[in-house]
Amino acid sequence: MGRAYHPPAVLRAVRILQCLSESARPLRLTDLSRRVGLGKSTVHGILSALEAVEWVERTPEGRGYRLGKGLGRWIRRAFSPVGLPELARPFMERLAARIGESVFLGMPQGDRVIILSCTEGRNELRVSSPSGTTLPLLAAATGKVFLSSLPGEEAEKILRSRPLPAFTERSIRDPERFLREVDEVRVRGYATDDEEYLRGVRAVAAPVKLHGDLVAILWIVGFSSSLDAAAMERAGEELVEAASLLSRLLETGPGQGDSSLFPEGHPIFGKGA
Repeated sequence: MGRAYHPPAVLRAVRILQCLSESARPLRLTDLSRRVGLGKSTVHGILSALEAVEWVERTPEGRGYRLGKGLGRWIRRAFSPVGLPELARPFMERLAARIGESVFLGMPQGDRVIILSCTEGRNELRVSSPSGTTLPLLAAATGKVFLSSLPGEEAEKILRSRPLPAFTERSIRDPERFLREVDEVRVRGYATDDEEYLRGVRAVAAPVKLHGDLVAILWIVGFSSSLDAAAMERAGEELVEAASLLSRLLETGPGQGDSSLFPEGHPIFGKGA
């Protein structure tokens, strides 16, 4: 048999998508052209085609490119027959009922995290956001989880590549301090946000993994008046367990694998709060 034919245009598009996925910030046409070793006109033509199917999008100011929402939709469908948001729903509903705060599921995509779904909490005052909403990749808790999934040197390189954003007066601007918080995530399994992204709002986040790689982030968000230090610790512990079980479910597939994954009476699906 002859050697398999690989259309050059497809391989070039894959190389461009790979560069964008490996970058913590949007890339300009010049940067992409240099990284993939192709002329600007060729790269621009491929980017235009990828933009048309929403696999790539331009930043609001139009100076850079990042992975688009369309690519995220394709990736999510590949996780399981019913989709990641559907698999996560019972975990999110249970967490929202037990903690009282809203629970979010999101996926890192370029320099943003796109919200896949939200289950509102039962507290009278609660945080909510529709699917498709995005937040900065390094926004406090989600950013700490993302960086904790990378090798230490790579996480440090990203943090030192540009100034950390000041979302609020409590935002961590010092890379060394941020890295210490990232190290804590690796140890305890979850990250915290003490009004670092939004004033008066706290959050706890944990990673969802597939074969050891970060594929999504599960996080709980509430107002500081109800999500105090004790509540954050409890939320973190329950979040880690839920994220771990969801990760195992992604690997085995729904209705497959070890029947002990969710033993009878397990708190995720039990009736008691």
